[in-house]
Amino acid sequence: MSESPTPRRSQRRPLSCLNCARQKIRCSKTIPCLSCIDRGQASSCEREVVQITRSGKRRRTRQTETERNETDDAESTPHLASASPLEDSEHLGSTVLEPPASSKSLLYSQAPHIRSDAVVTLEFLSHGRQSIFRIGDTNLRPQPSESIAWDLFFTTEQAHILLDYHRDHISWMHNVVHMPTFCSEFEEHLSNTPQEKSWVALYYALICSTVYHADELRLLDMGISSSISLVQTLYDRSIQYMYEANFMAAHRLANVQTICILLQVAYNIDQADLISVLLSAAIRISQSLGLHRLGPDRDNVLPPEGTTITEYLIDREVKKRTWWFLVRQDWLQIPFQNTFVIHANQFNTPLPLNCHEDVSKMIQDGKVVVLPKTTFTPTSYSNELHKVAIVIWKHQNRVCASGHPGNSREGVLRLYEHTMWADAELKSRYKEMPEFFRYRDSGEARLPDFVKQLPSIQLLSFAHKTHTVHRYFQLQSFGDRAFAFTQQSCLAISQICIKDLESWPRDTASSIAMKMWTVITHIITCCVNLTFSSIFRKENTLLYDAIEMQRLARVGRATVRSVECWSSIARRGGALLDALFEIDDSLCYSDQAYFSMEEIIRKVLKVDEKFHGSFSFAPELVESYFEFDGDWI
Repeated sequence: MSESPTPRRSQRRPLSCLNCARQKIRCSKTIPCLSCIDRGQASSCEREVVQITRSGKRRRTRQTETERNETDDAESTPHLASASPLEDSEHLGSTVLEPPASSKSLLYSQAPHIRSDAVVTLEFLSHGRQSIFRIGDTNLRPQPSESIAWDLFFTTEQAHILLDYHRDHISWMHNVVHMPTFCSEFEEHLSNTPQEKSWVALYYALICSTVYHADELRLLDMGISSSISLVQTLYDRSIQYMYEANFMAAHRLANVQTICILLQVAYNIDQADLISVLLSAAIRISQSLGLHRLGPDRDNVLPPEGTTITEYLIDREVKKRTWWFLVRQDWLQIPFQNTFVIHANQFNTPLPLNCHEDVSKMIQDGKVVVLPKTTFTPTSYSNELHKVAIVIWKHQNRVCASGHPGNSREGVLRLYEHTMWADAELKSRYKEMPEFFRYRDSGEARLPDFVKQLPSIQLLSFAHKTHTVHRYFQLQSFGDRAFAFTQQSCLAISQICIKDLESWPRDTASSIAMKMWTVITHIITCCVNLTFSSIFRKENTLLYDAIEMQRLARVGRATVRSVECWSSIARRGGALLDALFEIDDSLCYSDQAYFSMEEIIRKVLKVDEKFHGSFSFAPELVESYFEFDGDWI
């Protein structure tokens, strides 16, 4: 019987795994390492077994005897001397063979290599956290439940048409579902009932988004009479199946995808508070699933056992898209709440790759075929918004680093410098976008029909982001020339957006776009800015044409009115604009107008009474939220 090979002698314990060392590639120095996980070799990931030896000579010449002894002890236990929470393994290290030594040395040499956060990991293990279970078994998959009873809600033919419509006209809005894969699963579940309620919740979310956004005439051609009540029913069913799937405890990617898709509808049907909480839950679920720690893209990966390379790569891209959707939603709301949940230093999942959805074009030779950004794909729209979200986060980070300005004029001006930096960054991002996002007739052939509407949608989006970074200085800019750049920047892009809105064609793409909650919000934002410019016209008579500002604001108001039956944002935003128009009109007959925030809010709330019944503030709420009677403008 042959003897086992003698371990290699070394003064230092290897941190890289054997697989990475042999292939001479970068190792994350954890067991299993990220490279082995990506290649599907997590089970064979291990460090080389070595025999630790003492260093023969000392290069230091000026050491006391005590210092020499301390150095000897440190070098005889290299795993203690070089310990680092970032470099150590999440598991016990490889076996270390050491020659006989003193009892103290032997005690140290036999101690396992344990990373400093092992206590927390073990505590989470005792809690039963799924993220810890996945460390022990990288192939761990959710256990399917028994087959469940479900119905398509529509006929099989109608369901097919709706899913195809979503794939061709709507999926670009979220891009968190690989539609070819989902449609294949749908075909399978027609004969074999699904075993996951979370999958059914995702199905209803896709159908709900389709029925809401689709052109009404196209739905009639399918034999479907669309209404906001039908949308609400489908929305409720999706939420119901998520809760029946116990999504808070049984973490599934499908539940996160469902929340992302329902967001497209929720804001328009008075579900803003619910969806904001669900988004926070989706972030935590995603972190539990490891979506935030997918690591950099690599070539020549080996899929986990039982999974093809194509399935693995598609699944990885879907996870990246889903994670970055959540990042984008979290960071784009920063100007409204001055806070965020996801920190840029706490995830390493890269941006999604720009690639086709068709499997034959997406995966070739075991790799994702990456296309230049000048080639439109369903990922293009989302990736551009991701880059804008990064600017918003960086702006918030810079502002927080400079501290609160307080009443200091110098502090306010320093804050304004950050605002101008963010404005310049946004303009730079816009100029760097592909032409099909900036020009309606980009000249590129064979693009989907809806792409012609994307330049208008992107323009509105950039206008909204410009307003958000300037929000603190918008009203001040009408009276303080130090902030005149804000007035010019916001008014210029608001005018461009509403003038562009006047030229929107009457087609399917524009009909879909007008129901998007973001588009409605962005139009209202532009109109509010234009109306305030008219209200403060006497202080800026030489800077802009107030009459033109009024006209454009009313053009935007008319557009918003056309979708009030579909959107609570449109109804409330329209009432808000009407209240501001009244203030503006009163200035035509008087040098002063009375601005009451409480009165404006009450007028907006009256709109809800028609849909949700009577509502009134409790006295303590009025005193809490409205500590002033009003201001004279």
